Amino acid sequence: MFNKMDADKNGSVSKSEFVGARPKDVSEERASKMFGKLDDKNTGSISFDQFSAAGAARRTSGNAMSAVMQLPQGGPGGKGPDASEMFSKMDGDDDGKVTKSEFMSSRPDDMNAEMATKLYTSIDTDGTGSFTEAQFADSMKSRHQQG
Repeated sequence: MFNKMDADKNGSVSKSEFVGARPKDVSEERASKMFGKLDDKNTGSISFDQFSAAGAARRTSGNAMSAVMQLPQGGPGGKGPDASEMFSKMDGDDDGKVTKSEFMSSRPDDMNAEMATKLYTSIDTDGTGSFTEAQFADSMKSRHQQG
């Protein structure tokens, strides 16, 4: 994947190469933000090592739940992953709530149903059968503080 993005074959991927290689379902803005997280040294490009170290969840096709589970907490500048962006990706019907069904369909392939259910229950703190963006953000902050 890295080699496909490295259009000029110089051994690094610039922001324009990264954004240009994004999947159809990823906005230019989202790809730019993801590049910023990968370019943790603010060099304007990412190396193969930086790209590899980031893991599958940080690649442009990024699954929201993979991001929750796998992104290093406290990214550049001490910021954690963008909870609002991840919430929007999980909220399939854009009603401002993530149901268990939406959550389960967003989980990464390597997360079994039991793990996902436990994570979901820990976010749906009031037991309503869905959670809001505020609950999700609180959960992310809590995980960041524990991590």
